[in-house]
Amino acid sequence: MEEYRIKGLSCAHCAAEIEKKIRSLEHGESATLNYNTGKLKIDEKVDLKQVEKILSEDGAFIEKTQAHHHEHEHSHHQGVNLKFLLIVSTALYFIAFFLEKQTNSFLVIGLYLIAMVISGYQTFLKGLKNLVKLKFNIDTLMTVALIGAISIGEWKEATVVAILFGLNEYLEGIGMEKARKSMEKLLEVAPKQATVLKDGIEKVVPIESLQVGDIVLVKPGEKIPSDGVVMEGKSSVNEAAITGESLPVEKESGETVFGGSINNEGILKIEITKSYEDSSLAKILHLVEEAQETKTPTELFINRFAKYYTPLIMIVAVLVMVIPPLFFGAEWNKWFYQGLAVLIVGCPCALILSSPIAIVSGITRNARNGILVKGGVFLEQLGKINTIAFDKTGTLTRSSPNYCVNSPLIDNMDLMT
Repeated sequence: MEEYRIKGLSCAHCAAEIEKKIRSLEHGESATLNYNTGKLKIDEKVDLKQVEKILSEDGAFIEKTQAHHHEHEHSHHQGVNLKFLLIVSTALYFIAFFLEKQTNSFLVIGLYLIAMVISGYQTFLKGLKNLVKLKFNIDTLMTVALIGAISIGEWKEATVVAILFGLNEYLEGIGMEKARKSMEKLLEVAPKQATVLKDGIEKVVPIESLQVGDIVLVKPGEKIPSDGVVMEGKSSVNEAAITGESLPVEKESGETVFGGSINNEGILKIEITKSYEDSSLAKILHLVEEAQETKTPTELFINRFAKYYTPLIMIVAVLVMVIPPLFFGAEWNKWFYQGLAVLIVGCPCALILSSPIAIVSGITRNARNGILVKGGVFLEQLGKINTIAFDKTGTLTRSSPNYCVNSPLIDNMDLMT
């Protein structure tokens, strides 16, 4: 299986739709796309050009490892461009708003239309495609609302809808990207290089190239590259990131050490017993990554709910538009406007995104503080806990009693009598 980092995913529902399309490709049956981590796993036989075409339809793209820096800049510029477009469209909206009563109406409508296109064209195009395929999601809601507002001449309201939805997507993208970047920073705790001793010569090599039986030299302040056994030297080692022990552990010849722990003062010569991918630190980081990919009951419920919620909102909006004029003699224009308001207010975007961001941020924040949560399911269960029992001296205490307060058992007056 090949793994790729995906940038530009707009929502969890969109990611699920992309995954479905990729699975329909030849050899793509086992493909998985996780919105939380932004990772795509596909069979190496899958045509990557077809995958990139499917991703581009939703404004997403592959961040290839060999061009990480370039793609990171591309992702950054994409965010900056969206921000710039929103600023321009907002400025155009206010210019049109102030000129509304002072100049030609065609000029004002033109300014509104340009502002609308600048901030909402991506949503509009995706929504039109969905309408043709009779697929109903958030983009479809917004597209129908825009078309409806324009059809009744509410150019101002249509522009506000486009700008607000563009702002909504921008802020959601920032929120999810921050959560993902916090995980990337967590993965940076792993050492990147190791000093290998071969025939008495020191050589710095990438950690991935370490093999079982290699002898490495670890100097004070450096991280131990992988699990191994001390051959020579004596030092204290900080294993807090691996074992949770707050106090340094003394290590000497013949004792085992864990990859990712920090050598404090002495020089250690260590024989590697596990390659990095099999080391304790690598397994912990892998568990944290896997934890992000597991969906919680809340996420699963929200995704199922959104599947039926969007069509339901559209039905409710139609009923609001039609029932009052048909049965109560109300004005068509007024209630058509109210129906459009239902479409906009009913957008479930924030609901769908709330759970993934909370789970990813929670798991990552805990991991950075030395607490490994093996999945969002367990993180949710923490909210139901009212009592926690700890049995490990040295983790919560320093194993050295201190004098805190003097509280006499016998009153001084009673003692005198």
